[in-house]
Amino acid sequence: MSVFLGFDYGLKRVGVAVGQRVTASASALSVLKNSGSETLLGEIAGLISTWRPVGLIVGLPLLEDGFEQPMSTRARRFAADLEQRFKLPITLVDERYTSRSANDDFREARAAGVARKKHASTLDARAAQRILQQFLQS
Repeated sequence: MSVFLGFDYGLKRVGVAVGQRVTASASALSVLKNSGSETLLGEIAGLISTWRPVGLIVGLPLLEDGFEQPMSTRARRFAADLEQRFKLPITLVDERYTSRSANDDFREARAAGVARKKHASTLDARAAQRILQQFLQS
């Protein structure tokens, strides 16, 4: 089974998702605190050891018109760090609408009475899930 890990890179947090090609489905996995490159890469090493992915998918934040923005450069640097450290294929995926979609879910959950803190802590992982799902379905 071809397992992939997906990442929604942020300056404070990195959302992580896991998915596979057989059913073209992904699940939110965790949110990692971005407290420095080495610490973050160490935590990701643990996930890679557990899941043994065949590739890593990183969301590429773009402006609505498709042009790159300052976070695009940071996401590309993160992807390059992953590739250098883990020697796995990296795919960048346009993430323009994934965070918005995850935020829509957040609002729906709040309306249904789900605790704000509990749901907010999974928001980045849900964005990573959408990024990975987009890759798996393409």
